[in-house]
Amino acid sequence: MTVRFGLLGPVQLVIHGRSVVFSAPRHRAVLGFLLLNARRPVPPERLIDAIWGEMPPDRARGQIQVAVSALRRTLRDAGAEHVLATRPAGYVLDVAPDELDLDLFTTLAGSPDAARLREALDLWRGPALADVTAPYVEPARSRLTDQRLTVVERLAELDLAAGRHALIVDELAAWIAESPFRERLHRHLMLALHRLDRQPDALAVARDYRRLLADEHGLDPGQEFTDLERAILADDPALRPVPGPVATRPAGPAQLPSDVPDFVGRAEELARLDELFDGAGAVVISTIEGTGGVGKTALALHWAHRVRDLYPDGQLYVNLHGYSATEPVRPLDAMTGFLRALGVPGEEIPVDLAEAAALYRTLLADRRILVILDNASGPDQVRPLLPGSRGSRVVVTSRDRLAGLVARDGARLLELGVLPPDKAVELLTRVLGRRRVAAEPDAVAELAGLCGGLPLALRIAAAHLVSQPRRDIAGYNAELRAGDLLASLEVPGDELASIRGVFGHSYRALAPETARLFRLVGLLPGADLTAGAAAAMAGVPVDRAMTLLRELSDAHLLEFDGGDRFAPHDLIRVYARQLAEATDADDDRRAAAEALLHWCLATSDAAARLLYPQFTRLDPPKSGHPGFPDSQAALAWFESERGNLVSTVEYFADRAPQPAVWLLADAMRGFLAVGQHTADCLTVCRTGIRVAAAAGDQRGQAALELSLGNTARHRDLAAVHYQRALEAARSAGWLAVEAAAEGNLAIGDVNAGRLDAAIERITRAMEIARRTGQVAGSPTDLCKLAHIHLIQGRLADAADHSLRALALFREMGAVSGEANALHGTGNAYLRLGRYEEALELQTRAVELFGEVGHHFTSVALVEVAVACCALGRRDEAVAHVEAALAGVRTVGNGMLEADALIAVGDLARTPVDAMAAYDASLTLARKLDLPETRAAALLGLADSHAVLGDPARAEALAGEGLSVAVRHGFRLQECEANTRLAELRLRAGDREAAVRYSRRAVEIREQTGYRFREARTIAALAASTE
Repeated sequence: MTVRFGLLGPVQLVIHGRSVVFSAPRHRAVLGFLLLNARRPVPPERLIDAIWGEMPPDRARGQIQVAVSALRRTLRDAGAEHVLATRPAGYVLDVAPDELDLDLFTTLAGSPDAARLREALDLWRGPALADVTAPYVEPARSRLTDQRLTVVERLAELDLAAGRHALIVDELAAWIAESPFRERLHRHLMLALHRLDRQPDALAVARDYRRLLADEHGLDPGQEFTDLERAILADDPALRPVPGPVATRPAGPAQLPSDVPDFVGRAEELARLDELFDGAGAVVISTIEGTGGVGKTALALHWAHRVRDLYPDGQLYVNLHGYSATEPVRPLDAMTGFLRALGVPGEEIPVDLAEAAALYRTLLADRRILVILDNASGPDQVRPLLPGSRGSRVVVTSRDRLAGLVARDGARLLELGVLPPDKAVELLTRVLGRRRVAAEPDAVAELAGLCGGLPLALRIAAAHLVSQPRRDIAGYNAELRAGDLLASLEVPGDELASIRGVFGHSYRALAPETARLFRLVGLLPGADLTAGAAAAMAGVPVDRAMTLLRELSDAHLLEFDGGDRFAPHDLIRVYARQLAEATDADDDRRAAAEALLHWCLATSDAAARLLYPQFTRLDPPKSGHPGFPDSQAALAWFESERGNLVSTVEYFADRAPQPAVWLLADAMRGFLAVGQHTADCLTVCRTGIRVAAAAGDQRGQAALELSLGNTARHRDLAAVHYQRALEAARSAGWLAVEAAAEGNLAIGDVNAGRLDAAIERITRAMEIARRTGQVAGSPTDLCKLAHIHLIQGRLADAADHSLRALALFREMGAVSGEANALHGTGNAYLRLGRYEEALELQTRAVELFGEVGHHFTSVALVEVAVACCALGRRDEAVAHVEAALAGVRTVGNGMLEADALIAVGDLARTPVDAMAAYDASLTLARKLDLPETRAAALLGLADSHAVLGDPARAEALAGEGLSVAVRHGFRLQECEANTRLAELRLRAGDREAAVRYSRRAVEIREQTGYRFREARTIAALAASTE
């Protein structure tokens, strides 16, 4: 059977070399969306949204089923029906990577070789999804087109470096005709023409692009373009040779776990790794292959620590859990972690694997990075994580031979066997001590043989003997040899067999209570556990559970982190699960697992009620949980258990769906949203919605849709989720979430500058809240209303609403809400000229936000900086704003970063530095459609241009800022814009206009009570009326 799929052009299905024609447009649309999500479950609801958007027909689900059935019949006729599967989570198109043109393109696009990049471009047959019309198409086509153009640009760079200037001139001209606003293409064409001694043509390209950009968008080209244009005009000799990359890089990541203690042997393997990675050239990949417990990770880490100084740009490490009981780490999740370690803000990390991989390869280009991919399941898990350029080195460990990686990606295979007898004895000697080994040398040698030279088995056996210092080794060996069914150390073909005897011996030595807990460890959804979790599963007190866990750790059946967490090795987890399945009744195992689920729910609920009591929540069953002593303890618990909680939601959603699944997701959502744990929030909420929807629970769907709206990166997507929450809440008659959804929809209106619409929604939300018994209204909505009034210049009202909210939040003990109200009050006081009070309030807000791990800590720090500056404490202000900018970049929130950059510009020491900050803010504001920030950035740029001697440009920018402020009702910014225009008109000698602008600014100040930077307005009026 030969099946090929395509979406880089018209949607295509080719079976045995013949194209299948889809006469129904809807069938093409369904196939296209499934191809975009190849190998991932697509729920019917998501398909409906993708195909019809906001207005699906009454029988949308039926039409989807018809399209899927037709596609399945076509595949069945070709003997490939299994490719399209229906699973509980949705439809899955299980396409092999070499069967889909997009996958092939992604693989080829990551190559540093020009020939492979040309192959990647040759896969395109026209615009992506060219024959499909549906709401999902345009964003997908835009994203794929951007990837295509990125490859074009990379290929052009390689051709320029290789001197193929004449070859690419026509090609670049053709690409520019298709994508005229792609600035990098123009730069490459200009450079190619210049190197062909066609300077006039290169400058003509520059002029044409400048004119186009100005006419269509009113913009100037970027600095790199301008610098190149000037260099061509000057015939700069530096343009002749291809310049090397110049970049200032931060200190690289250092993610290597600690080296393995008592590492012995492996001299030949270490030398082989040195040999494989010696010298320059393309990226080198080595795969360390061997059975579980043979020491693959130990070897990789020991070697990595030896050579880490050879990789000054950093070391990346991830455990891919390819053979764990938990789900293997998805390449996108591993990539996300790597990109964060490389300094990419969370908001800028693509959610598409191909895009993330392209960014990853770009960041690693020309760096010397060592990448350790530990415990991989197969080539598909590894391949996206491979760098694309010379200099970097990759070590992969796996129980699989990864033949595909060897054949296709040039990986070098290093097979790792067990330790030879002498090294096995050396390892036992290091753990047991030389005196004990010297007393029984033959028995030690025999034990090394019984353990098969497997390092993990040797360490477990040694640990068992260490715990019994008076026991003779020969007697221990005799028990191993006489073991039962589990005790055989040599069962060919079974990777667990070589150590079952060791595990079994350690297990049989456990007291019954400890042995039962060990079996229960095999049922864990997550990676590790604490005494609290163990107590829940085993039904014992927490202190007793800790004792049992320490006994398991002493027997080397669990790894103890030295704090409060215990984790089983992958093989030990498998062994424990097999024991549980063979020993414990189904009902007992189910009861223990569900006890863990309900412990997670009860503890999460207790933490959430303490940290976020203002959040509208579902009501879980009463648990009797004692709670946490303070908010710091609750937050620390959430942070440490985050991964396990996510795994628990996913585990029970797939294996035992029940209300506790969406109740746990609901209990987590405040922590995940406030901490900006976006990926986990998406996973948990989507999973919870799926289970709640299957059970017909509208309240569960409403609560989790609300959280998805909070997590959404784009305002329009957030509005979709808030609207769904609103509709589900109305269906369920849940007034509290209906009010919350209305209030959250108002946030989008505020950010879009629709202040009147936002007030209408807030008013409606507060009316609904009063129907629930909140006579004074929701304090959260009061804070939102205060923010709107602040922007409108109703400063007294803003302060009043914030103070009312503060009282309500304090009454309910909501720390994060109290911080938000303090922040709002401080904002109003600052603009009223009450600087000392504002600083005090914002400082306290920073403290409280920090207590609950809220990403608004950085937002309040910006206001602390502004207040310090107003009080003449400039050095303090600079320190605070630098910390704030670093904080917002860490959480990856572009909107907050844009606002922080305004303060950076205000505090900059030179007008050039200020202009850079304002320009960066303006770029983000335009990208995210933030009119308030856009106006502020325009006014900041106006100041910079005025200082740098360009009053005409300054006046144009200030005029644009004034237009934005007036159009949206931003009264304070209208005042600031009028002040700047008064100064500029006065400078131009137009006293009449200067008087008009300055009087308007004074009038706004009198109407609003706005006192911030008041001296500047007064000075402008005084100078214009002299």
